[in-house]
Amino acid sequence: MTGITNQEQEEMTGNTINPELFDNCLEEKDMNEVLGDRKLTLLCTYDCYCYDDCPRRSEVFDLHADGAITGRDVLSFLTQIEYDPVCNHRFLEGFYKLTTGVIELCMGS
Repeated sequence: MTGITNQEQEEMTGNTINPELFDNCLEEKDMNEVLGDRKLTLLCTYDCYCYDDCPRRSEVFDLHADGAITGRDVLSFLTQIEYDPVCNHRFLEGFYKLTTGVIELCMGS
């Protein structure tokens, strides 16, 4: 899977990912995919072995827009809030659509 570079990320969203927090491995098609319309709920679950000794509660974020919300918009949001998975699985590989308007981050290592 080939992701975009930090320079490409900055050009597309105006934000640069802090590589100490997480890496973007999304492909261009994932960046352009429409994930929701006007409102999107983003679920960040922390249920891998990395949290066995130090459990972390899931986080829920609501994103709002005037129109379609794409993968690029979600990535921009994560960058703005300086999202940090605090985990070995620090590569953003995609999104799971749970239901209409609800997605979960797909993080890998």
